[in-house]
Amino acid sequence: MKKILFFTLIATIFISCEGPMGPRGYDGRDGLLSVWHVVELPVRAGEWQPYPVSNPSYYSAAFNVPEITNDIFLDGVVLCYLYINGRQIILPNVRHNEENGVFYTTTIDFEYYVGGVEIFLTNSDFYYPAPPEPMTFPEPMTFVLQILY
Repeated sequence: MKKILFFTLIATIFISCEGPMGPRGYDGRDGLLSVWHVVELPVRAGEWQPYPVSNPSYYSAAFNVPEITNDIFLDGVVLCYLYINGRQIILPNVRHNEENGVFYTTTIDFEYYVGGVEIFLTNSDFYYPAPPEPMTFPEPMTFVLQILY
């Protein structure tokens, strides 16, 4: 009995099951986050809208972005960066500033919706002598959206 088991094992090891290769199988579905759109949004000083107009507490700039579809809104991701001096700064971004002995915080954040995005700029003291762009940033401020699905 041991001899039969031994020869069967030896035969199995030395006899290969190699033959002609079969047809290639179907490609699988792509993984998540496989579709990327990159959209640049330059904002000039005059394009910031104050809210409220009489004594603004923040400024915003709105853009139509048709790349943000309902599918992306529900199942995708939209990231926004401020591109300045060769660097990308992801939003939201909070900076602590000092001007003439006055300390304040500048917050830049964004909201997106189907077909668009709105970028907000707010100072912690809620006082703006002029639209926010000339206060601390060169013109134009360029924002970059990365849309992933």
